[in-house]
Amino acid sequence: MLDTPLIEGTSNVLEGAELDYSIEVPDGEYTLTLVKMYPWKEITKDTRVNVRDENNRVVRGKDGKPVQEEVKNLTWHMANVVFMVEEGEYERAVVHGSLSTHPNGMGQLKSFMYCAGLFGVSANEIKDNLGVTVGAVVKNKTRSYTDTNTGLEKTITEATVYYYKKPEEVTIYSADTPEL
Repeated sequence: MLDTPLIEGTSNVLEGAELDYSIEVPDGEYTLTLVKMYPWKEITKDTRVNVRDENNRVVRGKDGKPVQEEVKNLTWHMANVVFMVEEGEYERAVVHGSLSTHPNGMGQLKSFMYCAGLFGVSANEIKDNLGVTVGAVVKNKTRSYTDTNTGLEKTITEATVYYYKKPEEVTIYSADTPEL
Protein backbone atom coordinates (compact mmCIF):
# COMPACT_ATOMS: atom_id res chain seq x y z
CA MET A 1 0.00 0.00 0.00
CA LEU A 2 1.87 3.06 -1.23
CA ASP A 3 -0.98 5.54 -1.56
CA THR A 4 -0.72 7.17 1.87
CA PRO A 5 0.90 10.58 2.30
CA LEU A 6 4.53 10.49 3.34
CA ILE A 7 5.51 12.75 6.19
CA GLU A 8 8.78 14.25 7.28
CA GLY A 9 10.11 14.05 10.81
CA THR A 10 13.07 12.75 12.76
CA SER A 11 14.88 9.56 11.85
CA ASN A 12 13.84 6.38 13.59
CA VAL A 13 16.53 4.09 15.05
CA LEU A 14 16.19 0.50 16.25
CA GLU A 15 16.90 0.47 19.95
CA GLY A 16 19.84 -1.72 20.95
CA ALA A 17 21.34 -2.00 17.45
CA GLU A 18 25.13 -2.23 17.75
CA LEU A 19 26.60 -1.11 14.46
CA ASP A 20 30.27 -1.38 13.57
CA TYR A 21 31.14 1.25 10.97
CA SER A 22 34.76 0.06 10.84
CA ILE A 23 33.93 -3.24 9.09
CA GLU A 24 34.35 -3.06 5.31
CA VAL A 25 31.67 -5.13 3.58
CA PRO A 26 32.73 -6.69 0.26
CA ASP A 27 30.29 -7.12 -2.61
CA GLY A 28 28.04 -10.14 -1.99
CA GLU A 29 24.76 -11.41 -0.58
CA TYR A 30 23.81 -10.71 3.02
CA THR A 31 20.96 -11.00 5.46
CA LEU A 32 20.28 -7.47 6.70
CA THR A 33 18.22 -5.92 9.49
CA LEU A 34 16.67 -2.48 9.01
CA VAL A 35 18.04 -0.39 11.90
CA LYS A 36 17.51 3.22 10.83
CA MET A 37 15.18 5.12 8.56
CA TYR A 38 15.62 8.80 7.83
CA PRO A 39 12.56 11.00 7.17
CA TRP A 40 10.97 10.94 3.74
CA LYS A 41 12.06 13.97 1.70
CA GLU A 42 9.80 15.48 -0.92
CA ILE A 43 11.56 16.17 -4.21
CA THR A 44 10.00 18.17 -7.05
CA LYS A 45 11.91 18.71 -10.26
CA ASP A 46 12.05 17.96 -13.97
CA THR A 47 13.13 14.35 -14.41
CA ARG A 48 13.27 11.50 -16.90
CA VAL A 49 10.84 8.63 -16.44
CA ASN A 50 10.74 5.23 -18.14
CA VAL A 51 7.89 4.89 -20.65
CA ARG A 52 5.56 1.96 -19.86
CA ASP A 53 3.17 0.00 -22.09
CA GLU A 54 -0.48 -0.88 -21.37
CA ASN A 55 0.72 -3.84 -19.20
CA ASN A 56 2.96 -1.52 -17.13
CA ARG A 57 6.14 -3.00 -18.62
CA VAL A 58 9.08 -0.73 -19.41
CA VAL A 59 9.27 0.02 -23.14
CA ARG A 60 12.74 -0.64 -24.56
CA GLY A 61 14.33 0.80 -27.67
CA LYS A 62 16.18 -1.12 -30.38
CA ASP A 63 19.36 -0.79 -28.29
CA GLY A 64 17.65 -2.58 -25.37
CA LYS A 65 17.72 0.48 -23.14
CA PRO A 66 14.54 1.85 -21.55
CA VAL A 67 12.75 4.55 -23.54
CA GLN A 68 12.42 7.64 -21.36
CA GLU A 69 10.45 10.85 -21.46
CA GLU A 70 10.97 14.12 -19.63
CA VAL A 71 8.33 14.93 -17.00
CA LYS A 72 8.20 18.52 -15.80
CA ASN A 73 7.72 19.27 -12.09
CA LEU A 74 7.37 15.64 -10.97
CA THR A 75 7.03 15.20 -7.20
CA TRP A 76 8.19 12.05 -5.41
CA HIS A 77 9.59 11.07 -2.01
CA MET A 78 12.88 9.49 -0.99
CA ALA A 79 14.19 8.14 2.33
CA ASN A 80 17.65 6.87 3.21
CA VAL A 81 17.85 3.68 5.27
CA VAL A 82 20.62 1.92 7.19
CA PHE A 83 20.92 -1.84 7.58
CA MET A 84 23.09 -4.03 9.78
CA VAL A 85 24.56 -7.32 8.51
CA GLU A 86 22.95 -10.09 10.57
CA GLU A 87 25.40 -12.95 10.46
CA GLY A 88 28.69 -14.28 9.24
CA GLU A 89 32.10 -12.73 9.22
CA TYR A 90 30.68 -9.20 8.63
CA GLU A 91 28.08 -9.30 11.41
CA ARG A 92 27.14 -5.80 12.69
CA ALA A 93 28.62 -4.09 9.61
CA VAL A 94 26.70 -1.21 8.06
CA VAL A 95 24.98 -1.28 4.65
CA HIS A 96 23.27 1.79 3.19
CA GLY A 97 20.17 1.97 1.03
CA SER A 98 17.41 4.28 -0.10
CA LEU A 99 13.73 3.93 -0.85
CA SER A 100 11.91 6.06 -3.39
CA THR A 101 8.44 6.64 -4.81
CA HIS A 102 9.95 7.93 -8.09
CA PRO A 103 8.29 5.97 -10.92
CA ASN A 104 11.67 4.45 -11.87
CA GLY A 105 12.35 3.44 -8.23
CA MET A 106 8.99 2.00 -7.22
CA GLY A 107 10.10 -1.52 -8.12
CA GLN A 108 12.84 -1.42 -5.49
CA LEU A 109 10.47 -0.02 -2.84
CA LYS A 110 7.90 -2.73 -3.57
CA SER A 111 10.63 -5.39 -3.63
CA PHE A 112 11.94 -4.25 -0.23
CA MET A 113 8.44 -4.37 1.28
CA TYR A 114 7.71 -7.80 -0.22
CA CYS A 115 11.04 -9.33 0.83
CA ALA A 116 10.68 -7.86 4.34
CA GLY A 117 7.16 -9.31 4.62
CA LEU A 118 5.60 -5.87 5.01
CA PHE A 119 2.21 -6.68 3.49
CA GLY A 120 -0.62 -4.19 4.00
CA VAL A 121 1.87 -1.60 5.29
CA SER A 122 2.13 1.87 3.77
CA ALA A 123 5.49 3.30 2.79
CA ASN A 124 5.14 5.78 5.64
CA GLU A 125 4.75 2.91 8.13
CA ILE A 126 8.10 1.30 7.25
CA LYS A 127 9.65 3.43 10.02
CA ASP A 128 7.38 1.64 12.51
CA ASN A 129 8.80 -1.73 11.41
CA LEU A 130 12.48 -1.32 12.22
CA GLY A 131 14.06 -4.71 12.91
CA VAL A 132 12.61 -6.41 9.82
CA THR A 133 15.03 -8.69 8.01
CA VAL A 134 15.67 -8.81 4.26
CA GLY A 135 18.16 -10.45 1.99
CA ALA A 136 20.15 -8.24 -0.33
CA VAL A 137 22.84 -8.22 -2.94
CA VAL A 138 25.28 -5.54 -1.81
CA LYS A 139 27.76 -3.66 -3.97
CA ASN A 140 30.24 -0.99 -2.99
CA LYS A 141 29.68 2.49 -4.44
CA THR A 142 32.15 5.33 -4.43
CA ARG A 143 30.82 8.87 -4.26
CA SER A 144 32.18 12.34 -3.73
CA TYR A 145 30.65 15.18 -1.74
CA THR A 146 31.57 18.49 -0.20
CA ASP A 147 31.93 18.34 3.58
CA THR A 148 29.63 21.07 4.93
CA ASN A 149 31.86 21.59 7.97
CA THR A 150 35.19 21.99 6.17
CA GLY A 151 34.19 22.84 2.59
CA LEU A 152 36.59 20.13 1.41
CA GLU A 153 35.75 17.58 -1.27
CA LYS A 154 35.64 14.04 0.15
CA THR A 155 35.37 10.66 -1.56
CA ILE A 156 33.95 7.65 0.26
CA THR A 157 33.08 4.07 -0.60
CA GLU A 158 29.96 2.60 0.99
CA ALA A 159 28.38 -0.84 0.94
CA THR A 160 25.00 -0.21 -0.70
CA VAL A 161 21.97 -2.39 -1.42
CA TYR A 162 21.91 -3.28 -5.12
CA TYR A 163 18.67 -5.28 -4.93
CA TYR A 164 16.57 -7.12 -2.34
CA LYS A 165 15.89 -10.83 -1.87
CA LYS A 166 13.95 -12.88 0.63
CA PRO A 167 16.21 -13.71 3.59
CA GLU A 168 15.92 -17.46 2.95
CA GLU A 169 17.32 -16.96 -0.59
CA VAL A 170 20.63 -15.46 0.59
CA THR A 171 23.91 -17.30 0.19
CA ILE A 172 26.23 -16.21 3.00
CA TYR A 173 29.64 -15.22 1.67
CA SER A 174 32.93 -15.04 3.46
CA ALA A 175 36.41 -13.94 2.46
CA ASP A 176 37.00 -17.49 1.15
CA THR A 177 33.97 -17.51 -1.18
CA PRO A 178 34.70 -16.92 -4.88
CA GLU A 179 33.46 -13.59 -6.30
CA LEU A 180 29.91 -13.23 -7.61
